[in-house]
Amino acid sequence: MTARHVRLTGLGILGMAVAMFLFVAAVLVYYSATLPSIDQLEDPDYALPTTIYDRNGIKIQEIYIKRRKLVTYDQLPPHLINALIAKEDSRFFEHFGIDPLRIVKAAWVNLLKLDTAQGASTLTQQTARQFFLTLEKTWSRKIREILLALKIEREFTKKEIITLYLNKVNFGDAWGVAAAAEVYFGKQVENLSLGESATLVGLLPAPNRYKPTRNPHLARQQRSIVLQRMVDEGFLTRDEQMLAASEPIVLTHGGDRTLEAAAYYVELVRRRLQEQYGTKNLYEGGLHVYTAMDLSYQVAAHAALVHGVTELDHRRGFRPAEERIELTEDGQVPEEVLADLNPPMAAETNLPLRAVVLEVTPEQVRFALGEGMEGYVTWQEFSADWPNWLSPEQPGTPLALTSFSEVFQPGDLVQATLAAEDPETGRFRLALQQHPEANGGVYSMDPRTGEVLAMVGGIEFGKGGNASEFIRATQAERQPGSSFKPLIYAAAIDEGYTPATMLDDSPRVFTLDSGRKHNPGNYDNQYLGPISLRESLMRSRNVPTVQLVEEMGTRRVIDYARRFGITTAIPEETLIALGTHSVRLSELTRAYAVFPGQGQRVEPIYIKRIEDNDGNVIFAAEPTVEQVISPATAYLITDILQDVVRNPFGTGHKAMEGFDRPAAGKTGTTQNYTDAWYLGFIPQLVTGVYIGFDDSRISLGPSEAGSRAAAPIWKEYMQAVENTLPVETFAQPPTVVAHRVSDNGTLLSACDRSAGSRFELFKVSSIPTRLLSESGCSQGNGVVVGGTRAIPTQVSNHTAEDDEL
Repeated sequence: MTARHVRLTGLGILGMAVAMFLFVAAVLVYYSATLPSIDQLEDPDYALPTTIYDRNGIKIQEIYIKRRKLVTYDQLPPHLINALIAKEDSRFFEHFGIDPLRIVKAAWVNLLKLDTAQGASTLTQQTARQFFLTLEKTWSRKIREILLALKIEREFTKKEIITLYLNKVNFGDAWGVAAAAEVYFGKQVENLSLGESATLVGLLPAPNRYKPTRNPHLARQQRSIVLQRMVDEGFLTRDEQMLAASEPIVLTHGGDRTLEAAAYYVELVRRRLQEQYGTKNLYEGGLHVYTAMDLSYQVAAHAALVHGVTELDHRRGFRPAEERIELTEDGQVPEEVLADLNPPMAAETNLPLRAVVLEVTPEQVRFALGEGMEGYVTWQEFSADWPNWLSPEQPGTPLALTSFSEVFQPGDLVQATLAAEDPETGRFRLALQQHPEANGGVYSMDPRTGEVLAMVGGIEFGKGGNASEFIRATQAERQPGSSFKPLIYAAAIDEGYTPATMLDDSPRVFTLDSGRKHNPGNYDNQYLGPISLRESLMRSRNVPTVQLVEEMGTRRVIDYARRFGITTAIPEETLIALGTHSVRLSELTRAYAVFPGQGQRVEPIYIKRIEDNDGNVIFAAEPTVEQVISPATAYLITDILQDVVRNPFGTGHKAMEGFDRPAAGKTGTTQNYTDAWYLGFIPQLVTGVYIGFDDSRISLGPSEAGSRAAAPIWKEYMQAVENTLPVETFAQPPTVVAHRVSDNGTLLSACDRSAGSRFELFKVSSIPTRLLSESGCSQGNGVVVGGTRAIPTQVSNHTAEDDEL
């Protein structure tokens, strides 16, 4: 080759080099010009969850798409930082955003293996990717990542970069290391052990694959890799490594009973927040929402409902298994089924277990629980717990249980909890369970402010199986039965009737608005004849109540129901006296709140205050109160409803035995025992309970009236929370006075001790003028105000209409 050729070749190579340099420079200039600003990293806009608190500031739950919690560098334990450096970027504190040595090494390894077997991204590059870029594998993305990493290194310290990264990165079930520490281990990040820190860092290459809740074996493998890298980098001794590697991975258990108890209330709040503030603000805005819920009340209400529904389920009977496992020829559970029968450590959680029947004898049933785990139940214990059973041939009809063979056969898959362990055999004594098919709701509010302290929409929130997201307390519309009657009697009091007004509880045929005939009966199939309005409501008599509705007119009753806040459809039909229309538990409870609320109707408050992530108050609730009936009418109904509890003839008396503070309430039972209600209140708290099947055609069972199925739930809840409330009596307004009356409603003088006479309460507007002018103990003739109703011409100039509001 001549000198000229050499010179030309050299110039060509130089030209190509210059062109390549200019091309690379142009590319870098282009991409640099199009890079996003990293100023946002000064104050990162993390997607933060909305946090829900109870009225006392107790954190209940977070609402999020990406669960995240922020930490500072000082909160990070040194072994967590060392694990991260060792595993992800051992030269992090030496490089300037990219690591040329690592790039060369990775390129050489990948060339030898003809694959991308090793990556070269530094933690700074990963931080850039997390905040600004996608995960697409293109040269364009890689160039941007490198340029952003260089910019980040110029603007931020190494500590700041680590903090940004650990607050942003995905750990599978949580985003950010602080949330991951809570989700997996139930700890604050600063309290993580060395083994736990290594476990979290081990998730980073593939969080959903390696998370211990899904693949504990792979999580342990990843932990070992991280610990070995820490030894290689000089962060650990071999002894420290072995000690950390031997730690069991102890996960925090899901199924937090507090979360379960509050789930329906939180769901209602979530729906309202989404409607008011939109999806993005709800899931990413970092709102702090302070509800009206008292968490202790909420837990008590949920526990009472679950207990009540479970007790009902036991009274109904044990149901034969609906699911079966095909056993092997030697009567064993197949190994692949046995391995997955229950999750690891299930025996330590006291949660329900899946148990497969292996053997049935007259004395006991033997069950398989998992590999090396067996359990049993004896006939004596089982028959005491489940005296009845439900035959598939006679659904809904409890039958007396006489033997194990009626309900069990080998291969049946049932639900059980561990009662005790037999130390000699290692077998577990079991208590068999089944998920109740009935459901219900509890709704509890302050009648003065409307703040809803507890709201339970069912026994189990969620999707699949028997769980549901349907909030029965606010969404279900069911027949209230006799629990609707107090609203009718309130209308009657304002129409001029008095508690002493005599009604007729005798067999009678009513002509309904539709023209058809109806002969209403009473719950006990008996009739009492002439009966006072007080006794009629106290003993929940049907015929006198239909009589009241017929005399007042259905339109008047419906108008009163609307005044009390009932919004569901009510037909203009006399039989609304028997609660044959549908209402919501939340609305009926609010209606009852009018009575202890001295005639005022309050709007329910679920959310008291909302703050943004900076602590600024963006919403604060104010009570909405409207006077809908007079304090006198409210007190008279309250006093009669106290008789439901305190009088031996009251429909709620037996169920409320042992509840000793002043209280009032009313039971409700619908035809064929499909719905059971109890609405009760003390001066500071009104609570409604409903229980029934979601399929309204299914009966709760014989004699499952409101007093048996619903009232005990109310009582259990109230006994759990009453010590937080001082004992108060219902305040009698000055517009209500007491006068002695005879047993047939005749007014007597105060000193008349005639047989059967008693003191009765009246609105001042309903007392005859003649009686008002009398004084002392004169034995003048009484004035009849009973009959069908008080005669308007006999009352004072202060009319019933004046006293309505």
